[in-house]
Amino acid sequence: MKSLRKQEAAKVKELQRISDSLEAADPEVMYSAAGTMITVENGLSLIPKALALTHSDDPTVCKLAYRTLGQNVYGKFVPELFQRLGNINPAEREQVLQVIEERFKTACPESSSEQDYWIDALDGLGREHQPTVFGILSTLGRKGANYVKKILTDNISSVSLGSIQKIRDFPKRTRNRFIKLLIKKSMEKKRDLLPYILEIMDQKSIKYTAPYLQSERWQERTQVAARVGRLGVSRASGIVMEVVADEDWRVKQALLENIAIEKSKLTSVLKILEYMVKDSHARVRGAADRLVLQLGTTACTGSTVEKQRKRIQKRFRKQLLRAAPVNKDVDSAWLGIDVEAEDPIPFISDSEAREEGMSLSDLEEPPKKDQAAEDARESLLGALMSAQKKVKKKPQELPHVASVDDFDIGDSGLDPEERFLVALKALHHQEGKDVAVELLRAELAGHGMDEKVFNETLEELERNGIVYRSGEGTVSYVDIEL
Repeated sequence: MKSLRKQEAAKVKELQRISDSLEAADPEVMYSAAGTMITVENGLSLIPKALALTHSDDPTVCKLAYRTLGQNVYGKFVPELFQRLGNINPAEREQVLQVIEERFKTACPESSSEQDYWIDALDGLGREHQPTVFGILSTLGRKGANYVKKILTDNISSVSLGSIQKIRDFPKRTRNRFIKLLIKKSMEKKRDLLPYILEIMDQKSIKYTAPYLQSERWQERTQVAARVGRLGVSRASGIVMEVVADEDWRVKQALLENIAIEKSKLTSVLKILEYMVKDSHARVRGAADRLVLQLGTTACTGSTVEKQRKRIQKRFRKQLLRAAPVNKDVDSAWLGIDVEAEDPIPFISDSEAREEGMSLSDLEEPPKKDQAAEDARESLLGALMSAQKKVKKKPQELPHVASVDDFDIGDSGLDPEERFLVALKALHHQEGKDVAVELLRAELAGHGMDEKVFNETLEELERNGIVYRSGEGTVSYVDIEL
């Protein structure tokens, strides 16, 4: 008992010494005592002294007094502190609030009345302090969560971007409810919050972004796809497959380029790749090929690089051989092949240029084409180029084509674009360089091409730079003399 009294007397003596030193004439003694005041044990006893020092003419002592109050204030002292915080500049006020936030992470108010004191005081602060206020409210239990919910529901437009990051400080269950609410409200009034909402999501909560995948804006769907990839693919179902099934190639490319292999399961990634390597767009296939190659150097969750190499070589050997030369930054030595050095001026075929190019009109995927159709197209273009060379060498032997049938336009093996080019070449010999669109339409209609297919084919060839509208109601080849 005597020992306890001695300890109590020593503590009181220490507090008295600090209080007296704060009035010392020697600045060194005064500043030392002010610095000790913040961290001293049983600092609650110094609250009245700290409140008095907030009126000090010395800015250093005044600043330390506010921090001491932030570290110790409670109960009825809370409104008085926040009333005085209104008299200092926002930067210093923010520092005091951050002290309170750090304090509550280890010892937060648990009584209902104490939480009410803090919530009422925080309600009067400006929007510039909102992120720190959200951090403090995350420690005030259900009352703090209800206050934040009210702000998100009634006034989402006033929520700052930094405040969104503080949502992660709430308990997991509360955080997920807020994320779901944020998605709903942001779609209604503030869609620019999406990138910041995505940053606080994990693999379980990312499913709440499903409404954004129905958006008409491919940019928003791309942001969601990229986040899905960065979180890792543990299951090839749900939102992951919604991204895989998206109609826009940019969304699928964002998923493939951002997949965190080390956070993903091999079986799920392989299932996605089964679809992506067959995609109709070259950029998606290129991203899929690169991901296949990366699986040979980076291990998935619960797997090893050696096991992965065996599986991908068995299922994606063609993609590996295609990806190695164009992805020099990814190690491909384990494939056991020599990757030839690329030509400084690489050759790009017409088909590659059409598929790889980007334009504002590139909003729809090109029609799918099998390998046989592609080979037939290359053969046709090769024949046309050979004919061009012969014409240049022997212009006097230029053949005359009397009708469309001479080019076998009725061949069932031709796709719409090839049939269009054959008809255009034939009519060129009859009508001259500029062929009337309506005449071409009529000739192709006689061979089974309806108006919708005709218009789509013409637009596709124009977009790819193969033909152009040479005049009003006429069409001609680009840079090919027939």
